[in-house]
Amino acid sequence: MYRELLPLQERLAEELRETIALQMLPGMDPAKLLKAYIGQLTLYVGVDTSNETLTAVVIDNTGEILDSLVGFANDPEGFERFKRWMERVRAQHNARIVAVGGECTGVYYEEFWRYLAQCTDCARVLYNARTTEHMGEVLSTRVRDDEIDAYLLAEQLRLGSTPEAQLGQDVELLEARTCSRFARDIAQEINRKKNQIKSLIRTFNPAFYRASPGAKFWSAPAQNLLKSYIFPEDFIAAGVEEVQAASGGKLSRAETEALIEGC
Repeated sequence: MYRELLPLQERLAEELRETIALQMLPGMDPAKLLKAYIGQLTLYVGVDTSNETLTAVVIDNTGEILDSLVGFANDPEGFERFKRWMERVRAQHNARIVAVGGECTGVYYEEFWRYLAQCTDCARVLYNARTTEHMGEVLSTRVRDDEIDAYLLAEQLRLGSTPEAQLGQDVELLEARTCSRFARDIAQEINRKKNQIKSLIRTFNPAFYRASPGAKFWSAPAQNLLKSYIFPEDFIAAGVEEVQAASGGKLSRAETEALIEGC
């Protein structure tokens, strides 16, 4: 049973026992009736997180989708918007408990998760990202977008068969994880920029692109040339001597002449 959800259910069970005792009929199991009541009074919310926005989907105890909140900001204003939405859905369906499921991927969920800790009658459950992937396979869900991911989180939370993630408390390890995520994001951004540069050169100066295939494009001579010249007419106007000098003397005269001829 999920750590934050169990105490809320036990508290609600204490409130309901007296009411259920008055409604019991011969042959009815009080434990099953109590469980059914608690289920009807619980909502399950899956939240898909990203750097800038989050998406939430809420389902009831039968798995029916009740509502969704798409693209609310991953900042305090967005969190307040989520809270207002959640309270509206809770009141509309007379729910007492809201369970929120999320994934502990990257660092994007952390601020939202800390915010939820302040909400009453709200249980938080974190999953390893792989469990959501497996749940998608179980439910035969092939389309993947923010709403689908949020729904899968809500559904596995409702089923209660997936263990929640146990986050470590080693400060140095957590800081190292955060730094590694930032390093990964920076590396991805660098790769995007490098691909953009290659695409631009391939479009506007195909002769230079052909003359510097593969890793040669990022070699010191090629990059020195791109600091001085971009377009074919730039190389032509500079001439063999200047282009060869701009390469740091790394291009032979024959290579330089071939490059300018291509331009």
